[in-house]
Amino acid sequence: MAHIVAEKPGGPRGDATFPVDQRNAYANLILLCPTHHTEIDGQPLAYPVALLHQWKAEHERWIALELDAQVPRVTFKELEATTSAIASSSSPPTQQLTLTRIPEKMARNGFTQKVRVMLNQALAGAAEVHAFVQHAATYDSEFPERLRDGFLQSYRAGQNAGLLGDTLFLHLVDFACPKSVDLLDRAAALSVLGYLFSVCEVFEP
Repeated sequence: MAHIVAEKPGGPRGDATFPVDQRNAYANLILLCPTHHTEIDGQPLAYPVALLHQWKAEHERWIALELDAQVPRVTFKELEATTSAIASSSSPPTQQLTLTRIPEKMARNGFTQKVRVMLNQALAGAAEVHAFVQHAATYDSEFPERLRDGFLQSYRAGQNAGLLGDTLFLHLVDFACPKSVDLLDRAAALSVLGYLFSVCEVFEP
C-alpha cells in the first residue's frame, strides 16, 4: 500500500499543505507491488500525483466492470468458502444488533459515493447469500450469528486500528477474501458484505 501524496512532507510527492488527516485515507492510497513501489517513489517527478490518481481511477473502473460481471456467477461453492472462514470466530459477541437504513449506515461511517457503487454491486448478490445462509442454518442453527459476529469483530478491529470511512469498508472486503486475487472470490466476499449490510447492523461506530 503506497501513498500518493507522501505521508510526510519530505517524502516522495510530499506536500506540507496536504491535510494530515487525509494522508492515510483511502483516497490517498494506491496498491503497488514492492518493485514498482520502489521505482515510483524513487522517481517522483516521473510519477506525479495526477498520474497515480489516473492509474488508480482506471484500475478501479476495470475492477468495477469485472465485479459486475462476476457477482451473478457466485454460487454456493464460493459462498461456503467465504462464510466458513468468517464464521470461525472463537469468541463471538453476544449483543443483539438492530436493522439500520443503508443511507444512515453510510453517513455514520463516513462512506463516500465510491463505497455506494461497491454496495450496489454487493447488494446485487445479497439474495444468493441469504439463500445460502438459510440453507446453512438448517444444518447449523448458530451459523448466521457466527457469520455476523465474525464480521463484527473484524469491523471493531479495523476501528481500533484507526481505519475510517472507505478504508474501513475495504478492510472488511479484504477480511472476507484474504490474499485472494480471484475476482469470483472477491465478488462472493462483496456479496456477503452486502448481505450483512442490508440485514443487520454491523456498521455502528
